[in-house]
Amino acid sequence: MKNKELNKAANRFGNGLKSYVKHLVTGISLAVLLSFSTNLYSQTESNPFAIGIDAGMGLFAFPGVDGGINNYYTADILLSGYYDLHPNWSLTLGLGYQYQFQYYTASDDYCKSTSSAEKSLVDRHYFRTQFGAEFHKKWFYVKAGAFFERGTEPWVAANTYELFLFGGFAQPGVRISLIDKSSLRFGLQMNYGKNFVQQSWSGSGWRKEDLGATKAHHRMVYNMICVGYEYHF
Repeated sequence: MKNKELNKAANRFGNGLKSYVKHLVTGISLAVLLSFSTNLYSQTESNPFAIGIDAGMGLFAFPGVDGGINNYYTADILLSGYYDLHPNWSLTLGLGYQYQFQYYTASDDYCKSTSSAEKSLVDRHYFRTQFGAEFHKKWFYVKAGAFFERGTEPWVAANTYELFLFGGFAQPGVRISLIDKSSLRFGLQMNYGKNFVQQSWSGSGWRKEDLGATKAHHRMVYNMICVGYEYHF
């Protein structure tokens, strides 16, 4: 009888000890998690959001239909938003506009094939969306992600309908801190992607319905030297 009571008491003590240890481990885990979350929040709660504006000039290059390389100069402006996940990491989303232009001289084959001098300037207009992440520490930063571009004029050639451009980008650079939670940015943005188009080779009298299947016709490389301003709030 005493042995049974001792066994019951031992079982109750063991179960109680297990329950105590379980609750203790749970409490410690929650405390550590709460401490980490509080510390992370305290580091970012003052100014987790930032906005920035970048402007730059670049060179846009891609192989043409005839196999040659077409080079366009670009003028860009991009408005970006940032959200700090960590003192050194941020998510970024940008919306921008890009103007592509190329001047032809009288010696170029393009001008020789046209009779109008006003066609010596060829230009394009694009709207851009880009998103990604940024790592920054002291004066250095690098951001990378993906971008999507859509032209205002989809007919880039007599038989080529441009759908959109898609690719990835990386931008290393430096930040110079100013007063009042603001800073200047200087960077080099490098882009690589594909130009998705539809084409028709049916000759004269073809219709839009005759366009072929969508394909990534051009490999696209785009580099831009950019200068920007950033403000945290």
